[in-house]
Amino acid sequence: MKEAAVVGVPDARRGEQPVAFVTAAEGQTLDEKALHEFIRSKLADYKVPKQSFFLPALPKNATGKNLEDGIEEAGCG
Repeated sequence: MKEAAVVGVPDARRGEQPVAFVTAAEGQTLDEKALHEFIRSKLADYKVPKQSFFLPALPKNATGKNLEDGIEEAGCG
């Protein structure tokens, strides 16, 4: 994994639900099941993202910070 971002999306039951956006390092492939198992081993159940989106690159602004709106649009839109 090269980089990842987690954003909250609206959820009727919990208010917000975490969703992960992940990019692979050069020459690597990512497996959603393995990623989910790794995250579950590190975080409490309510913090584990229910969905993961794999992107070629995370959208960034001119200073290199992740653009939350751009990430949501790239993965969900």
